[in-house]
Amino acid sequence: MVLAQGYQPSSILAKSQKELEGFIGVDSCSEGTDKTVAEFLTLVHSFDEQGIINKLKRDSARLGIYKFISLRIAPVLRAVGIGWSRGEISVRHEHFLSAILEDVLAAMRRQITVSKNSPVVVLTTLTDEHHGIGLHLISLLFAEAGIRTQSLGVNTPNVEILKTASETKASAIAISISLSTSGLGTERRLTELREALPTHVRLIAGGEGVRRLRRKIEGVVFFPELEEFNTWLGTKPFVEADKA
Repeated sequence: MVLAQGYQPSSILAKSQKELEGFIGVDSCSEGTDKTVAEFLTLVHSFDEQGIINKLKRDSARLGIYKFISLRIAPVLRAVGIGWSRGEISVRHEHFLSAILEDVLAAMRRQITVSKNSPVVVLTTLTDEHHGIGLHLISLLFAEAGIRTQSLGVNTPNVEILKTASETKASAIAISISLSTSGLGTERRLTELREALPTHVRLIAGGEGVRRLRRKIEGVVFFPELEEFNTWLGTKPFVEADKA
């Protein structure tokens, strides 16, 4: 629910630690988040794949899933997304990091065992949305909460989302929205999806792009912030489905 803020290449990598704090809005007291962002950007710029993987593994083992995402992954993605859209980081660097993150996050998700009797949530992005890191992030959080996920990846037509929800007897559909697609087309597709879904199937939308939607859609639960989403998961929203 985080990548692709929507902005364009190279000065961010030359910024000082203090400049980075102001640039991406991180808290200098948040367990060294600012320092981590600068270190990651240096590794990305030098295409140090193993260095990035080693750092991700150390941080995930030390912090746990939610803090790993909120204090490590999210600030780095935000910095890279802003830098890319402002021309301060190139497309090749963003794609390089995205590929590594997808591999690492998918491996982390496979290590979590979720009961086959658990409720199912379909994860995807709407048509024309090609940023999928957010799907990997929320998949991890859903799995930690004991909820099964069925990911369709990115750029999925509504008709395919609806068919998957029906065939998997999904309790909910979760849509990731980036800044690059947070326009009228996304609002229209969300509205059409909500209208076509059975009332008992929840429709969830999250990501940076949620903040930019012009209107809220009845029957859609919006999570512009990761913390809000994690708090909601903590309320065990699918407990009834789990009992069934």
